[in-house]
Amino acid sequence: MCYTTNTFYLPSNKELTEENRKNRAQISYYQWVTLIFSLQAFLFYLPRPIWRMLNKKSGIAVNIITDAAIECQRHRDDSYEKTLKYMTQRLGQFLTGLSRKRQDAGCCKRIRWTMYGSYLTIVYLIVKVVYVANAVGQLFLLNDFLGTNYHLYGFDVLSRMFRGEEWVTSSRFPRVTLCDVVVRTVGNSHRHTIQCALPMNLFYEMMFIFLWFWIVFVLIVTSVSLLQWVFVSVFIRFQRNYVKDRLVELGQIVPDLDSGTHRFVREYLRRDGCFIIRLVAKNAGDRIAGDLVAGLWEQYVKNEQGTLTTQDSKSDVAIELGSRFTHPHK
Repeated sequence: MCYTTNTFYLPSNKELTEENRKNRAQISYYQWVTLIFSLQAFLFYLPRPIWRMLNKKSGIAVNIITDAAIECQRHRDDSYEKTLKYMTQRLGQFLTGLSRKRQDAGCCKRIRWTMYGSYLTIVYLIVKVVYVANAVGQLFLLNDFLGTNYHLYGFDVLSRMFRGEEWVTSSRFPRVTLCDVVVRTVGNSHRHTIQCALPMNLFYEMMFIFLWFWIVFVLIVTSVSLLQWVFVSVFIRFQRNYVKDRLVELGQIVPDLDSGTHRFVREYLRRDGCFIIRLVAKNAGDRIAGDLVAGLWEQYVKNEQGTLTTQDSKSDVAIELGSRFTHPHK
């Protein structure tokens, strides 16, 4: 009955009075520990399907590119070139589509397409913020669930360890609690206060101590990762330097010359292209990311040369037609 109706804790050096009974703090978490752990696991996993769902709306599934990059890392045979070519074509089609839509848009819509070129980056940073908020929220969620100052629990544990206190009694996870049981007899009801042993609280305390330090660790690592991605994704200079270093390593450009890399990054790759390349580097290494950049650079140069050739042809036709109208005898 005490297991289902909850118990309350009173230190052994305090006398049980009606005032203490009224101000008692109910201990009710031990029935729901399994469910709360399942809920926490779901909350930690929730941002992942949100990211997968939103990144597909950009026009390219990022996981397809990263999975292909991982396959390139595993297989260094003939399939490497085929997979790398596939990655280059898919990403090139995506980036070319963004450039065409921006060129065809009017003045008012170009701002929108500029943001669209940063869609994946913005969504990824938002998901990172959700991860940080999730870690902070879970500390305060457990604070309400346990009915104690759980968000400061780790500091209390460290303080007790430095003072050399034994793990015999704990106000947050008491081993011995009290429970009021009403026993009905003929015509009367009698209330009995009995002691209840909760041996599982010793195990639960170890689990929640580990959980506190784990959540704080995840919070710190995710916050640092968020700040790093903000710096490398928002500022074009970091993106341009990263792409230029990859091209220099593969001998695609001369180190001391710009070689059009600034325009390549700003107008072709844009933030989303640089973001995908960095994800490839995170999942499969800088070598594959460099080969991907080199493939995109070759496509970009060919497209630029084709555009210039077309423009030169149009200029020659215009000059010839103008000459005919100016000198009819020709």
